[in-house]
Amino acid sequence: MSEELNLLAKEEIIHLLNLSECAVFTSTQETDLLLGYANDRFYKMIKYSPEEFKEECGDRVMELLEPDEKQKIRTLIARQSAVGGKIHLEFRIRRKDGVRLWISLIAEYSFENGKKVLYCSAINISKLK
Repeated sequence: MSEELNLLAKEEIIHLLNLSECAVFTSTQETDLLLGYANDRFYKMIKYSPEEFKEECGDRVMELLEPDEKQKIRTLIARQSAVGGKIHLEFRIRRKDGVRLWISLIAEYSFENGKKVLYCSAINISKLK
């Protein structure tokens, strides 16, 4: 019975992850964001397939940001990281088709295998802006 509950719990977690645009970013010393995992809704939001994103951006999420937003976001990540707790950012990104979106990102740091990992939920808030 325990194995059945574990399988059910995994299915529920996967379902929950797929309800919003979800991604896991790792943070480097330069406060850059590197994509560790993204679900299908995240890729649909940015209009890239996982392969296209890897080819065009490598694993650097910052490549999607508008040029004038990159340093601002790096500074905000560094400042909010120093304070601790959750990170909340709003910024503009460029989808593959050139359309600009406003994204609200809420993240929390964790340490995995000695690496600082940023768990994020990203929501398209363009209609609110």
